Amino acid sequence: MSNFNPKYDDYKKDGKIYIFDKKSNDDGSNYRMAETFCDIGNTYTETQYTVEQQSLEFEIKDKVKLYESDIGQAKYWCWLVETEKGNTTSGLHICRRTAKGNVYNEQEVTLNPHAISVLKKFLDEIELCKDETLHKIQTSNNDFDRILTKNDFLKIVEKNISSIDDYYILLDIKKKQKTIMELEEIVSGNHGNEVSIQKFLKKNLWLFGNEYATFVKEEKINSKNILDGIPKNIDNFIDVIEVKLPEVELFRYDSHHNNYYSSSELTKAIAQTQNYIFELEKMTTEEDFQKNNNCKIIKPRGIVLIGTKNKLNEDEVNYLRILNSSYHNLTIITYQQLLEKAKNILSLSEKVSANIEI
Repeated sequence: MSNFNPKYDDYKKDGKIYIFDKKSNDDGSNYRMAETFCDIGNTYTETQYTVEQQSLEFEIKDKVKLYESDIGQAKYWCWLVETEKGNTTSGLHICRRTAKGNVYNEQEVTLNPHAISVLKKFLDEIELCKDETLHKIQTSNNDFDRILTKNDFLKIVEKNISSIDDYYILLDIKKKQKTIMELEEIVSGNHGNEVSIQKFLKKNLWLFGNEYATFVKEEKINSKNILDGIPKNIDNFIDVIEVKLPEVELFRYDSHHNNYYSSSELTKAIAQTQNYIFELEKMTTEEDFQKNNNCKIIKPRGIVLIGTKNKLNEDEVNYLRILNSSYHNLTIITYQQLLEKAKNILSLSEKVSANIEI
């Protein structure tokens, strides 16, 4: 390393920002140069230099050999262009010194404003693990599976989250957030048919609350009746879910009598669900179906998920309440209500996660 002292070259203090005198361009605009220095200590490169270095094995996804060395001070400088709106950074130059004065090596890069913002975001989101025995990097916003092995990922989780249960809480929140975004797309009309919505609901049974644990796999109860979904609660009792599209109109308004009444589509959906309940009740003595699906058929209830893309007005909400109260074994739920319920469930989960120590 000869006579090079890596600390505070040019007698400028580490971490301080130095702004130079203003200069003018031909077009009349002004600019200044700003720079700062940092003693970067040990650095790691893929190239072996003539300075004193130590070979180390790093493992992120594949093993990589890097060379550790202490070869000086990093210098960061940029141009500040003065405009009417203030100073804007037009570029950031990063270099590493290997000798005293303005002597640099080939390890230099200049970043434009977009690249600077990308670099800042990247640096804000990564931190080195505190375990000295692990040469690993963890990020707060990346897909770990793409850069880490499964075991490496679990080690990072264990070292950065106080309890593995807390990790699953956070993971559950991420899943709920993604589900709500997908449900919002369905409500807005960005969906396929009823079958695609059924598949979505079967992956996200929590949308209906904590009552149900899973869906029964066998949805065909006889040759004429194949149900959209048969949810099973924690006591193994099963119910019926009938799925219609969010575009379906629920109510019509009778201006002569000044009241709402059920649309033909809603009436058909209710009748269809009641028929499913009736057919299911006839299978109470069918032991094979109950045994194969580990379920019990005792007074099944029905859920009709139907309409609407837009929220119901106050009178429609009141009528839906009255309509639901008239059925002892059936509940009508709109997609808007399902979405609001999901957001409430997520809100409760987020309140729990607020107390998690990372």
